[in-house]
Amino acid sequence: RTTVLSTAKMWSEICAVAYPTSRQLGLVRACIERSKNAPLDVHLNIYPPEEEDDESYFSDNAKFRSDEASFILQKHAHRWRTFNLHVIRYVPASNHLESPSMNLASTVFEAMRELSCPILEDITLSFEEVSTIVGKGMELCSWNMPSLKSLSTVRSLPSSLAHVDRIVTFNYTIFGRYFDKENVSTLGTLVEVLKRMSSLR
Repeated sequence: RTTVLSTAKMWSEICAVAYPTSRQLGLVRACIERSKNAPLDVHLNIYPPEEEDDESYFSDNAKFRSDEASFILQKHAHRWRTFNLHVIRYVPASNHLESPSMNLASTVFEAMRELSCPILEDITLSFEEVSTIVGKGMELCSWNMPSLKSLSTVRSLPSSLAHVDRIVTFNYTIFGRYFDKENVSTLGTLVEVLKRMSSLR
């Protein structure tokens, strides 16, 4: 037990659960403390608008939500080694779990602009909605990421990205079944982005 509690690396991957309770947020804080100065592999959650439909996801006024885990972890962005963002679609069955705060989300996204992530090597945006939100809300293009080497995204691309010429691995997913004018436009952007990714292997 003593070895586990004192080994920083064992606490360095922080997967925030959806709709975290106070106890679960306490575990996030404990991981931050016990990981000491070790690089962090971070998984954060965002939640769709309360009224879900196709338009609400991609509207410029879409009101996505976040939770306190995001607010806690963004203060330690200087230690992030990998950053994974997930969309949580399900609604918890338990009435004891509070709905994520809309106001908190606004605060988190605002705070996530111009983040300094000096050791961040890998960004994974697992769903199309995530890619869109990061592009419009968090302004990934404003982050300081001199060590970024890998980017994985689905269909949508951030409007711009700092240090794109240093990316070695790029995973991009598009769905041919729903190919439309928007996809054509996105592919045009993709071609321009690829031209700037001079370090790709």
